[in-house]
Amino acid sequence: MATFTGVTAPIYEELAHSDKHILIAGATGSGKSTIMNGMINSLLYDPVNEQALVLCDVKMVEFSRYENTKHCLRLATSPEEVEATLRGVLDMIAYRLQDMKNRGLKIYDKTRVNLFIDELADLVLTSKKATNMLQRICQIGRAAGVKVVCATQCPLASVIPTRIKVNFNIVIGLHTQNKQHSRNILDETGCEELPMFGEALIMYPTTGIKRTKIPLISEEQLDKIAEWDRKRGENG
Repeated sequence: MATFTGVTAPIYEELAHSDKHILIAGATGSGKSTIMNGMINSLLYDPVNEQALVLCDVKMVEFSRYENTKHCLRLATSPEEVEATLRGVLDMIAYRLQDMKNRGLKIYDKTRVNLFIDELADLVLTSKKATNMLQRICQIGRAAGVKVVCATQCPLASVIPTRIKVNFNIVIGLHTQNKQHSRNILDETGCEELPMFGEALIMYPTTGIKRTKIPLISEEQLDKIAEWDRKRGENG
């Protein structure tokens, strides 16, 4: 198999390899896409049998580079495809939970599936069915090896209601336009004081909120690792 020397960052390694669901929210241009791509970039270095990607991107701007990579199981780019994808993930979770029961396991021991959703508002504001499926995936997915990462540039209470937010163990707040948007994300103010890009407030389940630098990985680097992953295994 080919080797690849590229770029990643400790914060993306930490977030990508945590088994906890992650919610990212902030104003347009504050860095949510940077964080998601940084995490995916880190996952692509892992063996294919350890990490898999399911990507939902109805705006068709963030995740297209990962289509047909070895790690990508599915790329959904329409509301109908997203709904079908979420239904498929739920079916997979049900199968895995039964398999765990048959083998006496409490935690699934095979490939982790990482479900990335680029814009949470597209689900919550347009499809109650998809929202309910996402909520169910978050509730039962972790034990079955399914991790959810959602992002939104619309940090309104209607987009990240409590019934959705409580299912995310790590919450990342980026720059917001006002204090209320910060409260919608973290239940605290502070995001409105962040610079427009480059820093985040990350709420961890045990250690509370930490202010963290958000490094930029170039588009060239992201394209290189995606292309490498697309070709890996071709020579055996």
